[in-house]
Amino acid sequence: MLQQEPRDIRRALARVFAKGSERQFRDALAENSSDVQWLLTTVKTGPKHHSEEAIKSLAFWASAKPVGTLTIIVQEKALPDIIRPLRGEVNATTKAHILEIINAFAETTGYSEEAVGAGVVPLLVKLMGGDVAAIKQSAGAIVLRLLEQSACAMEGFILGDGLEHVVDWSMAGSRAMKRLGIDVLLVVSHSHTEVRALMAGEGCVQAMLATLQHGPRDCITPALNVLSNLSQIQGIRALMAGTTATAALLGFLSDRDDATVRHAIGALANLSVVPKVRRMMKRLNAVPMLVNLLDSDDVVTVNMAACCLANLAIESDGQVLICEAGAVPKLADILVVGNKHMALLALGNLARASTSCELIAEACGAKPIVDMLWEASDAGREEAVRALVNLCVHEPIREECMELEVPDRLVELFSDTSPDTRRLAVLCLTVIAERSEACFSIFTEKAMIGVIGVLEDSNSRCRDQAALTLSWVHKVIPEARPVAIKHGIVDKLISLIIQDDGTGVSIASSHAAACLYYISEDHPDAIEKAASSGILTKLIEMAPKIEQIKVKRRVASLIGKLSALPGQNKVITASGSMPRLIDMLTEEDEACREAALVSLAACAVDHEMVDSIVEGSKKAEMMEAKEGSSDEEIGTMGTSAWRTNSIIMPKAPADVNDTGKRRQMELRALQDWFNKRSADQPLLDSEIRVMSIIPDRLLSALANELGGTNGFCS
Repeated sequence: MLQQEPRDIRRALARVFAKGSERQFRDALAENSSDVQWLLTTVKTGPKHHSEEAIKSLAFWASAKPVGTLTIIVQEKALPDIIRPLRGEVNATTKAHILEIINAFAETTGYSEEAVGAGVVPLLVKLMGGDVAAIKQSAGAIVLRLLEQSACAMEGFILGDGLEHVVDWSMAGSRAMKRLGIDVLLVVSHSHTEVRALMAGEGCVQAMLATLQHGPRDCITPALNVLSNLSQIQGIRALMAGTTATAALLGFLSDRDDATVRHAIGALANLSVVPKVRRMMKRLNAVPMLVNLLDSDDVVTVNMAACCLANLAIESDGQVLICEAGAVPKLADILVVGNKHMALLALGNLARASTSCELIAEACGAKPIVDMLWEASDAGREEAVRALVNLCVHEPIREECMELEVPDRLVELFSDTSPDTRRLAVLCLTVIAERSEACFSIFTEKAMIGVIGVLEDSNSRCRDQAALTLSWVHKVIPEARPVAIKHGIVDKLISLIIQDDGTGVSIASSHAAACLYYISEDHPDAIEKAASSGILTKLIEMAPKIEQIKVKRRVASLIGKLSALPGQNKVITASGSMPRLIDMLTEEDEACREAALVSLAACAVDHEMVDSIVEGSKKAEMMEAKEGSSDEEIGTMGTSAWRTNSIIMPKAPADVNDTGKRRQMELRALQDWFNKRSADQPLLDSEIRVMSIIPDRLLSALANELGGTNGFCS
């Protein structure tokens, strides 16, 4: 600050203004920085008319020597004082001078943040809504520069309702104001998702579409750029899909200006993920236009055209149109020498159709796609594997992949950094093996170790695919079972089943159970280990929720196997799983009903199980009859009653080894026993309680098992 303030501020100002011509004035100011400090002092402490004169001088100085002037303003922390008049009533001339100073901050490198930090953006937005066109335009131009240079400016712009002003300009302003409004919207459209979502609510999409139809030529390209940016947001895509946007954008694909075409195809690439837009594009014959753009010299345009084709290739009718338009050879050429990723995605989607596979085989074969399995980027490797999943269904491509040793590379990708690549690599290896006569040679010990490792992947979709693949492998390749057991597959399968949270059966847990069933067919020690782990109740809980009938059948069969082991019926009883087993008797699939019946029969012939059920029933009865008794008293009374009315259930002779015959003998003995008891004397209450856990559908199922004779009491 000044060591001495001049006694007469007017005299000091007069000395500055008396320097002569503007050039002499500026030179004098450059030589004497104390004049700037006097001006700042006047702004801070002088009367209003002195302050306005000082601001006028500062505006000249900021234009002539911006760095030196702005440095002193920042050092003196004077910018808030300079812009203070904008918060109240001030004449247009002073506003213009203040805007010149702010503009110097916006245009000078390293000073825009100072202006934003001083709070100029909300004041500028306020001026943008004023009545004087020149002031509005100047304020808007400064806001544009600040938004381009400072990320912090966006908050003040949004909170000050700046969007509303620039959208209005883009629709109803003069040509210059239209362009300025769209330029501001373009900068804002590059901002983060939340800000772009706000733009939709302010009518920005409608304003840009109106510009495409009626706006001046110099506004069309930036308007398309805005739409291209906004169409990246899902909610805005839905909004644009319900308008005439698709037809309007297609109209610019043949424009002479490369930038116009680039932004139009960019917006269409984003919109083409919406099914409604894809249908409209096909109806408007967009495919030939997109295929023509594959020959463009603009790399971005080619990339976006390939992206559109990739999305259109999702549906079968799109695949036909794309192939008929001659896109496959062009995409193959791009795959070899151009921007590979989108072309690869398009070819991968086209490969879902056998006709497309033949065209791809003729155009480039598998080699350029296989080469991308070593791509440095995660996206490149992922798209390469995704394309091969579809292409390997086609025999010539599959044979070429075998010659190129693709299975070995896929096994290496089981440990890729991208979870989608890991999952797709397992799937691709499965696709190749399923269609190969020597599938065991593909699922080598190294491959088995790799897939078993994916069972413990942190990504649930990877675990799902690994379990599904292993289920298939152990079903069709019995030779793989000893290898898998050697590398600890049983423990991992059991762990997957136990970890299922029960809210909904995962693909991993259900196929893990099916895989365990196949392994147990010739490795009984696996089923014994499963039994000791306590997974039986988990399987009974899972089975009704499994949607795939073949998988449900295998899980039900595994339940039957486990139930037949010694002591497992007690596990069923103790866990309260009996009602779920009974419910399984209503399954449409006969194998599921059979497995449930096996488990129930194993429980029903065990007198200890009946003991526990009857004892529990008796306790409940005593509790009801003798309200207020202690738990100990009720327990004693129940036990005493049970000893009096003990039921001894029959069992088949120990020397009968055939499971089916043994079960039939046990069920028939059970039927005869109940018939005899009911003929000799009325069933005891405890016996009726035992029967009440077996509803009519179970009795019918047991009767059918015994050849249609129903002699059970109900």
